[in-house]
Amino acid sequence: MVEVEVELSGVVYGPIWWPTGQICSMPVRLRERDFLFSDGSRPSARDFCEHATSPGNFQSCELTRDSMFVFTRWSQRGDDMIRRQRFVEVTKFPSVADYIGDKDQCEVTPNEEA
Repeated sequence: MVEVEVELSGVVYGPIWWPTGQICSMPVRLRERDFLFSDGSRPSARDFCEHATSPGNFQSCELTRDSMFVFTRWSQRGDDMIRRQRFVEVTKFPSVADYIGDKDQCEVTPNEEA
């Protein structure tokens, strides 16, 4: 049995709706199981990035360059379960270049309402 899970982990940043134009950031962690496709297909890298950059709080936002795709492979060898992970920066995927901003990293803006 081999199972692969995909996750997008990083930070989005950009101007929020109110107060108008204030630049904020927010952590993002999306897992493959966060998507439901009626045909049972798996989400693409663009699907992950589109979902991450459309949270509704921002006028527009981008992923930081240090955001990553995490590929986790689970396999069973005898009675042991083996987990292998591979971390790949989003910048390695040319198909999502339009979702990536020019910041390498961005501190997460604290939630002032909490």
